[in-house]
Amino acid sequence: MDGTQILTLGLGLEAPWALKDQHLDTAVSPHRLDLYVEAERGSLYPCPECGEACPAHDFADRIWRHLNFFQHHCYLHARVPRTKCPEHGVKRIEVPWARPGSDFTLLFEQAAMSLVKEMPVLSVDCPGGIRSILKGGLEGSVVPHDEESLARGLQAALEGEPPPVQESWLDDFKPETVAARFMHRPDAD
Repeated sequence: MDGTQILTLGLGLEAPWALKDQHLDTAVSPHRLDLYVEAERGSLYPCPECGEACPAHDFADRIWRHLNFFQHHCYLHARVPRTKCPEHGVKRIEVPWARPGSDFTLLFEQAAMSLVKEMPVLSVDCPGGIRSILKGGLEGSVVPHDEESLARGLQAALEGEPPPVQESWLDDFKPETVAARFMHRPDAD
């Protein structure tokens, strides 16, 4: 088994998606591993509205932060198509490794939520950031993106009790849920 096959297996990629290239940049610290995923040329994609297999209309380049590969920061790159459905028009497809609009893979989000269960959380608010995955009392752990708000948030997190985490908030990040979505099974929703 070669490196591409191992990475493909580790990512759980299935047709039409395949790992086409990888690049390890050791000139930066921490080292960065970029994985490039493409769909097979001429593939049909499910319309996000009705599921009908449709041709690609156009593509947009996207990047998601993935779990580290050993000590290397890992990023997944893909050209994500919009389908041209006869009934619903042009729509961006959902990729099996990430939630719509997220800048993180499902596996990265699952790892982050595992940490949330065990420690205080504080994050600055930003588009595509953690606010979209925090629920309940954890939403108060997101502060505006400025130094004063971050300082107040850090002080409150260090001095106060962490918010209780309800198990139901973590349902979206249970291994079986993430795996089912990653494998694009319809019963995962």
